[in-house]
Amino acid sequence: MVDSYRKINYSLRPAKAIERKMLIEAVRRLSVFGSLYSYRYIGFGSIYFSDFSLFHKSLGLKNMLSIERDKPDNESHKKRFEFNKPYGFINIEFGDSWKVLPTIPWDGIKTVLWLDYDGTLDTFCLKDISTFFSKAVSGSFIAISFNIQDQCTEEKTTPLQRLENAVGDNKVPRNINPDKDLLGWERAEVFRSIINNDLDFYKPNAEFYKIDVPCLTFREIRKLDSLIPIDKKDYPTIHIPVGDIDKYQNIYRYFPTFTEADL
Repeated sequence: MVDSYRKINYSLRPAKAIERKMLIEAVRRLSVFGSLYSYRYIGFGSIYFSDFSLFHKSLGLKNMLSIERDKPDNESHKKRFEFNKPYGFINIEFGDSWKVLPTIPWDGIKTVLWLDYDGTLDTFCLKDISTFFSKAVSGSFIAISFNIQDQCTEEKTTPLQRLENAVGDNKVPRNINPDKDLLGWERAEVFRSIINNDLDFYKPNAEFYKIDVPCLTFREIRKLDSLIPIDKKDYPTIHIPVGDIDKYQNIYRYFPTFTEADL
């Protein structure tokens, strides 16, 4: 989605903030392959560069590349991205990721690549993934995220037809149930299956993890923090819906806190 940063402030979404922190914790495990300072981070920074700031502050990464698709021929847009870079060592390449990724050097550079698409899965996404697995050196890491919602309301085509048009009908699993598997979160498993079919040498567990963020007040958060680990027998005394307590306990270490600041 071109210009999506104009509609969405990517730095203020609770689920996205949690996702970033979970990713940081996963990347820390890469230290067994070598110093994290030697890693390069590649992502889609948008004008907010939230993930870039977090990766640098948390892991010390300084070799960073942001790929920006938005209107590469428009100098005012380029200047806006450059102006919003939080650090001078962040490089920006303007263009589609499937065109940019094959042109950058990969030899000898361990890479953390976050393909954080704001759109749905398509053939260009699969090209990016293939580029990484064909060029990345041992010890590299890839994370891939999509919008799993069917973004087309066109009545002339079915969800299955739109998916086949997006990725190629030969990529779509033959055993899916279009009336069930292409609705809501079930699409996440279909996307995972398509990616795995594109990479026949890699077969991970098909289970996905849904980041489910409860709506809590700051006072409720402080109360829950003071009780963790929370015994289920104490739930009735907390006066917060049981489901929200469970959700918070699952992600409390990554839960973001937003506040207004006059900088």
